[in-house]
Amino acid sequence: MTTSQDKQGTLLTSAGRLGLAGLLVIVGAVTTACGGGSEAAATSKRPTSSTVSSVPSPLAAETEPADPPLVISPRAPLTQPVDAGFDPPFSLRIPARWKSVLRDVSAFQVYAGNEEYEITFDHTYRHKESVAHAVRRLTATAGLTAGPVRDVVIGLRRGKGFSAGSDAAVMFGDSGFHTNEASRLEVFAVPAGDGTTITVFLTAGGDPMHGLDALAPLARRIFKTVTWQAR
Repeated sequence: MTTSQDKQGTLLTSAGRLGLAGLLVIVGAVTTACGGGSEAAATSKRPTSSTVSSVPSPLAAETEPADPPLVISPRAPLTQPVDAGFDPPFSLRIPARWKSVLRDVSAFQVYAGNEEYEITFDHTYRHKESVAHAVRRLTATAGLTAGPVRDVVIGLRRGKGFSAGSDAAVMFGDSGFHTNEASRLEVFAVPAGDGTTITVFLTAGGDPMHGLDALAPLARRIFKTVTWQAR
């Protein structure tokens, strides 16, 4: 038999259950709403492509313009007298802005610019030989393509020489003289006066393929000023 008190307790118990269930639903809803808000906030903080800053690329390095190539005149006045200090000794005249240097008693050079156009007198090879033999030795240099042999006069001394070309640097083994790259050059041999020969090289490092067009005629004018001196 159910009393009125029992009914009242049952109702209270049911109401309590309903109240707890409702509270759980409300809490769940609030939790879900908070979670959605966090996701939205996180999403709003993510950078987009429009907000990503780009690092500016460094400016291209500024380069100074290169110096123009040196140009020499085959008709330049020969106003500068030079005493070579060479063995055998001689003097000559060269253009005003040219330089001269005695590398040692067996190697003397005159040149323009930074050795861009050079005339080299070389007496390193001291074996007795004729001019003809010297020319045969020089034309046989590895890597050198020699042209026809022709006569030359340097300070009234008669010798022989040739024009030549190369596809790379060339080393003249008997003296150590060498070029630095493919080039054209002229090579001469004249008597030294003691049974040996002197080798004379014309090189144009400033314009390896075309510089001889100006250097060769200038060198022939310089050769005419050479005066050999007594030892």
